[in-house]
This record gives sequence, C-alpha cells and structure tokens, in this order.
Amino acid sequence: MTHIILFDGQGAVPSSSALRSILSNTAGIQRFQELSELLGFSDIPSMFAYGHATETWYMQPVIFVYESLLFDELDRRSGHAMTPTGNLYYGHSLGLYTALYAAAVSPYEELLHMVISRGLCMQHCSEAVDSGMMAVMTYDTEAIAYVCEIVTRLGGHLYPANYNSFGETVIGRTTSALAQAKELFNMMNIRSVDVQVCGAFHTKLMKSAAAAFNPECEHFDSHAAEYVYVDQSIKDIPSWTSRLTEQIVRPTDFVSTLPSLLTAGGVRPNPDGNSIIEIGPNTTLRRYVNEMAPRHSPLAITQLDDIPNALLTS
Repeated sequence: MTHIILFDGQGAVPSSSALRSILSNTAGIQRFQELSELLGFSDIPSMFAYGHATETWYMQPVIFVYESLLFDELDRRSGHAMTPTGNLYYGHSLGLYTALYAAAVSPYEELLHMVISRGLCMQHCSEAVDSGMMAVMTYDTEAIAYVCEIVTRLGGHLYPANYNSFGETVIGRTTSALAQAKELFNMMNIRSVDVQVCGAFHTKLMKSAAAAFNPECEHFDSHAAEYVYVDQSIKDIPSWTSRLTEQIVRPTDFVSTLPSLLTAGGVRPNPDGNSIIEIGPNTTLRRYVNEMAPRHSPLAITQLDDIPNALLTS
C-alpha cells in the first residue's frame, strides 16, 4: 500500500503528556538534549519551561525534532513500511523539512541546522515589522476579497498566507491592518482567529528572512526528493535552493495541493484510515482533508500513544 504521510507546520505545541511520553525513550532524550544545547538552554526542562510558543526561532526546531521522533517510531513499529519506496511525503510549511527527513533526502543533523537557521531568520524579520496572521473561517471568498479591498483603501494591505481549506484562509499583514480586518469580519458575522505566530509568514513581509536564509540552502542536496510532494505554491520552481527560500514568502496552498497529491499517491478511500497519515502536534491537516476529501480521513499521530503497533502495508 502507498502511504501519503503529512507533516504539520508551526501552529501548535506538543502537549505536556505527549512530551513526557516521547522523552521516555533514549532517542527522544538525546535529540531534545542536543536541541536544548543548540538553542542555548542548559537542559531539556529549562527549554520546555521557556514557554514562548509564538517565537518561531524556538518553536520551529522543537516541532521538527518532535515530528522526526514520531516518524521514526512509526516507521519502526510498522516494520519500516514508512520508508521512501512506494510512499509520498508532504510537509505543510515547516513540515516540509520533516518530509525531507522522512524521505531520506538529507541527514537529520543537516536539516535540524537548516530549521534552526530558518527560524532565526524569520524571527529577526518579524521583530523588524509589527505583523501577524489571522485565520478567516468562511467559504465566502468574495467577502475576504472585499475586506482586503477596504483595508487597502484605508492604507493597509492584506496578503493571503495559507489557503488551508475551502472554509479557512489565513491572511497576514501588520497588526494594525489585521485589527481593521477583524473589525470588518465581525461586522459581517464572519469568524476570524489570530494565529499564534510572531509574524506574517508566507507573505512579502518575509523578504528579508528569505534573503538571509538563502545561503543556508545553496548546498542542499536533493538527490532523493522525488518522494517529497511539494506544495503547489512552489512546485513551479525547479531549484530546491530557490524552493526552500521562496517558500518563506509564498502562500501555502493545501486546497490546490491535496487533489493532485491524492492522484499522485494513487490513494483510494480507505475506511481504516491507514493510507493517509498525519504526523504533528495537532490534527490540523486531518481536519482539512476531512472537509475537502472526506472519504480519505487520515490517521492522525500527535503523540506516541497514537501509533498503532502495526499498519496495513499491502
């Protein structure tokens, strides 16, 4: 059986119980101890006590390490059925780096250092511009366009950042422009939710972050990247160096990516939920899949206890 394995991006924090569980094995202790040292903490407890979940320099590497550990344990318990041959890997935003790890494109250490650098570049850029992101929960795309037009007339400008599902679009801009947009959405009885990040990621406001991160990507070796299915927003870029750089400023588009991903994976509806697997701190991507392709509901693995002892592999 072909598995499509989805990896979450930044936006959720592993629960305390999930962290305790993953730190119960040697690999979890080793990787998080290494990360705590790389990020300048004295030990694992002090790193997790930091608690600033919106700071991307901190959260991006934490999520990458967490997802890599979940994937390795899933692969072990499934008799290594998650190896690249016959499987596809998709990562939403930051999750692309875990997808590259799962597909054995680059060594863990190399990708970890890239993620740390990416997070720092995006953090520094965010600190220079008071910006943020907001999820708009509506199927009415014309209403979103109307609000964007009004805010622009008022002197602001809103950028699309994530086309997550038919009913959820994330926009980014300065905090003042987002406040104006939220007021307008409230007047239209449209729900909007502030995204817990420190900047307007996947928008033009991240141009300096992309420029700073580009040197980290110049020597990236993509020899086995044919197993990694990239987001439609960067699929047109032939160079992986440019893909990784441009991903920071281009909006993600899971709405357009999901149908082609299902086709590429040759995945048929599976009532057992084993053909599509989501790995990450929450079940965000499963929610999007359930909305847009309900017959393909994924198995969500947010902590070690979610991993079945065996998965169907044929």
